[in-house]
Amino acid sequence: SSQRVPRETLCMASLPFRTRSSPSPPIGRVSLGTRAVNAVNTRPRVIRAMMGNVPMVPPQGRSEDNEDSLDASWLLGTWSRAPIVEEGDDLNANVQYLVAHGHDVDAARSIVREEYVQEWSPNEQEPGAWDVTTRKPGRGASRTITYPLGEWEESFSGASDIFGKDAATVHRHTALVSRQGGVRHITESGTPLGWETTERYLSATDGTMVVRRTFLRRLDDGSASDDAIVCDQTFERVAAAG
Repeated sequence: SSQRVPRETLCMASLPFRTRSSPSPPIGRVSLGTRAVNAVNTRPRVIRAMMGNVPMVPPQGRSEDNEDSLDASWLLGTWSRAPIVEEGDDLNANVQYLVAHGHDVDAARSIVREEYVQEWSPNEQEPGAWDVTTRKPGRGASRTITYPLGEWEESFSGASDIFGKDAATVHRHTALVSRQGGVRHITESGTPLGWETTERYLSATDGTMVVRRTFLRRLDDGSASDDAIVCDQTFERVAAAG
């Protein structure tokens, strides 16, 4: 389930290791310190204490449009994740991402290759919000959550591939951002396992949805790891909205 929460509730929840004006990092493992020099503090909820010695610089050269004027209608419809069947960097990065979430290599490879379908439709009550139904036919699993713009919470009952084994609450922030000629749907999350940014955008070359996940693992002392793990997944549109 998802619900809005006051801004102050989230002040200690999320680590914005990716920011709206920072460039997309390469696939695989990259140094947080290297990228954070160009980071931009885009919201007052930034938690500098958790950034440790990573420098933050003031906003500069930021081109951010009003979310109300951004059109994300390209999300509409049903999308199926393209299977990663060949060995290579894409498979390795996705497996590495899941291993960082506590899976062993064999389980991670199986998860990466399983069928995964999402249906996106506008929420009828809240402008800018999307209802997203995720189905994993191989497991007989299905769930629907609402992605509102701004800060919100998602509660889960446990046994999540990316949130952890135990029931908990994930603190999230969703925004629309104009970048590289298109509108991107970006959600930042503070989870029991770490901090993650999920960026969705439409490929200009083949019309697929690219989902880029950037993850910082939570260390035993509660701080974030020095390295971010980045992986891309591709979703193909299998049906327009009916």
